[in-house]
Amino acid sequence: MRHFIVALLIVTAFSAHVNADGFKVVKRTKDGITVSRCPGQTAGFLVSRYDVHVAADVKLVSDGLWKVFDNAYPPVVKRTFIERSQNALLFNDRVRTPVVSDREYTLRVSRVIDAEVVRISFFSDPDAGPPPEKGYVRMAMVRGGWEIRPAEGGGTSVRYEIYTEPGGLVPALLVKEPLTEDALNYVRRCLKDAVPGKAVPEKAGSN
Repeated sequence: MRHFIVALLIVTAFSAHVNADGFKVVKRTKDGITVSRCPGQTAGFLVSRYDVHVAADVKLVSDGLWKVFDNAYPPVVKRTFIERSQNALLFNDRVRTPVVSDREYTLRVSRVIDAEVVRISFFSDPDAGPPPEKGYVRMAMVRGGWEIRPAEGGGTSVRYEIYTEPGGLVPALLVKEPLTEDALNYVRRCLKDAVPGKAVPEKAGSN
């Protein structure tokens, strides 16, 4: 009976970290980012979610995050804009990868402002971009976005979600953890540039 109670407590504690939408919290970093994941469209690949509080208002944060699309952060080596307007972008990225073949994708981005909530969504749209260049593999899928809303008690709650399938013959097990960590560092870099001095530091520890 005693072992049953202990096991029940362990299961209950574990379940508390699983959100109603299926996302499981995998860690909370020292700089205040909560990292969660849930199964993606293809077995083995995961949707990653990053939640963080920023000490700035929604407009400042959302405008800054929209502007960071002008920056091609590594591992992107070349970003070519095809279309751009006040609330829509279309661009093609060339990505340098250290182990597998280099990748490319064309991304369509949109911004929607709903009262105090701003959503920036993106998805890969290969037919809207140039044909694959020799030496590059087209990524099978990239989709995700930012949600920026007022936080209780002041400041802004920022959520970033990303789902990536790298294409080719890359097994999910090989890229699952690197993709999660790369996106975590991307969130730090974006917020650092979007709201200088008010966001999580780019080089902070990930534990």
